[in-house]
Amino acid sequence: MENKVFMEWDSDYELSLETIDNQHRNLVSIINRLYKAHLLGNSEDIISGVILELIHYTYYHFSTEEQYFNKLEFYTKKEEHIAKHKKFIEKVLKFKAEISKNDKTKIVTLVNFLKDWLVNHILKTDKEFIN
Repeated sequence: MENKVFMEWDSDYELSLETIDNQHRNLVSIINRLYKAHLLGNSEDIISGVILELIHYTYYHFSTEEQYFNKLEFYTKKEEHIAKHKKFIEKVLKFKAEISKNDKTKIVTLVNFLKDWLVNHILKTDKEFIN
């Protein structure tokens, strides 16, 4: 159980922007900690703490990304990208409000959502502003 991970970092996720890549790696770590807390049956407080860390991370990371791509004249999808960030934050806040230790399916749904979103967002949306 100690080494159990839900998601592995893959070099395909790299944008060749060290700060943003490191932040994406941090998100993978948060996803894995949330998954592990769920598997271990950790208290609702621990799970809520990881989700709160996710929320703080999200605001910080999206701010970093938006500062970066707002400087790019060629990137025409800024508003659409920011809208996706806002939608993600809304979804995570909704999960936080609904989640409890006893609702294991919600935690699994959140972990799956985070993984799918991360992979799709990096491989599609984020890669657009570096090309």
